[in-house]
Amino acid sequence: MRWAFIILGVMILVSVVGRLHHYVPGQEDKPALAKAAMCGVAEGIHEAMIERARETGLVVASGARDASTYSLEVDEAMWQREPVESKELIAIAGWCQVAGDDGRAVAVVIGNTGKNELASVIEGEFAERAPVN
Repeated sequence: MRWAFIILGVMILVSVVGRLHHYVPGQEDKPALAKAAMCGVAEGIHEAMIERARETGLVVASGARDASTYSLEVDEAMWQREPVESKELIAIAGWCQVAGDDGRAVAVVIGNTGKNELASVIEGEFAERAPVN
């Protein structure tokens, strides 16, 4: 089931971003603009992704810290077992909750045991941190 979710999410993202190429002026200079525009197009999908991750126990808590920062607290053991594509989709779904039209926003993924930062999305770019042992 998880792979179907990942594949569907990637297909939607590729489809939407591919279509935005001609609709978002300046996206070559500022790729976050296209990604932020994608957030508006797929708003319900991103909210559903976070809710589904919450239902499975992967996301323990989530919410906006302020107008441009979104926090996702995750079960660390489950997060480490997730494929990187799934991690990226969930983190970007959080980023989309606070991304403005200019794409200036941050989503932070924090582990629930050590409160370590596990991943982030800054201006639409996903980065995973090495596990802390």
